[in-house]
Amino acid sequence: MYYTFDDDATTAELCDTTDSRLAYGYIPQTELQAAVKHFSLPCQTLVLLTSLSHLNEVFVYDDCIFTVIDTRRDRFAVYVRKNLLLVVAIKDSSHTVRDSFISLAPIEEPTLARLICILIEDLISCDSKYLLTARETVEKMEKQLLSSNEAKDFNLRLFSQKENLFELYAYCDNLLDFVSALGENKPNIFDDEELKSFLPIGDKITRLKESVRMIRENIEHLRDAYQSNLDLRLNQTMKIFTVFTVLFSPLSFIVGWYGMNFKYMPELSSPYGYAGVAALVLAVAVGLLIWFKHKRWI
Repeated sequence: MYYTFDDDATTAELCDTTDSRLAYGYIPQTELQAAVKHFSLPCQTLVLLTSLSHLNEVFVYDDCIFTVIDTRRDRFAVYVRKNLLLVVAIKDSSHTVRDSFISLAPIEEPTLARLICILIEDLISCDSKYLLTARETVEKMEKQLLSSNEAKDFNLRLFSQKENLFELYAYCDNLLDFVSALGENKPNIFDDEELKSFLPIGDKITRLKESVRMIRENIEHLRDAYQSNLDLRLNQTMKIFTVFTVLFSPLSFIVGWYGMNFKYMPELSSPYGYAGVAALVLAVAVGLLIWFKHKRWI
């Protein structure tokens, strides 16, 4: 799918595009080799697309800028050269990249820089919506933790949110590197007026990245609070067991004492022996409870 611009955007085939007319295209990876040959793009980029170690780098050539961008959902390559913006879909299962690409067609007074900025802005608008949802989810989890009403999979949900935000943070880094390379304009693709277009979009990506960082920090604090809450509950349980252990230790001693098999024990023959031992046991128990209460252990 290619578009060329004269007064308006018109659909075109690969063979109809020329260096003298502004064009942009969205193609699957299977059509890339033909596009590389037609536009005289760097052949080594075909190898880079299969190299996972280079996915988040920006490559600047004599007349072209190339990068591969990983979003949370999709993966696509971008070629930028004079009068050409080419997007290659590596993975676009949600069709987000394709829909953003199609939205470029009706813009007025298009320039290459403006096409790139609108494409990036449309892509990050989806991430801004996701970020709002993530923030609301974290706030809801905070309220659940404060009310001790957190779900059983609380820690798993925290980890899932943290993982998604990590991917989004890396995606913002990737976009910033790409916009920075465009702004440096080493292949001399843009004029001075067009370069000004990249400043606002760079600021938006920076703000998005900062928001991601803040929510990640909130999740870290929330995870620490959750772990502290678990430790506190465990300590409360252990305190109860400790109180019962201390409470029954003297009682066990008394029972053990009078359970000794001696022939002569005065209390055994006393008519008040049973009542006396029962009173002693009760007095010790009540005394320990009063002492624990005074020490605020219970």
